[in-house]
Amino acid sequence: MESITREATSHSPYIDFNTDGFIKIEGRGRLENTIEFFEPLFKWVSDYDQENLKMDINLEYFNTAFSKCLMEIFKLLNKNEKIKAIDVKWYYFEEDTDALESGEMLRDLFSRKFKFEFVIIEE
Repeated sequence: MESITREATSHSPYIDFNTDGFIKIEGRGRLENTIEFFEPLFKWVSDYDQENLKMDINLEYFNTAFSKCLMEIFKLLNKNEKIKAIDVKWYYFEEDTDALESGEMLRDLFSRKFKFEFVIIEE
């Protein structure tokens, strides 16, 4: 298993899925080939073999297709029996209630293994 890093573009976020136990997704998520972009990430989270994982999710915008793939990442992490605890920092702008609600929905769906911290981004 190797780390996966992708630089951000105007349509895709910065990605760092690091074997040291840290995932970072940051930027904008409005991809044309969302499934193609996420397939190696789906495999990575399915194969992750440590007990703990930390995640930083800091998305200024993401579309519906991206949201579905992000949900799949959470489902696969939840299903991975090797992982016992996942700490998520969910960043959002105070006025962006959609982003906050998306994070709260994920927290409510995956509360067994995931611990969420919501962090307001100062403008």
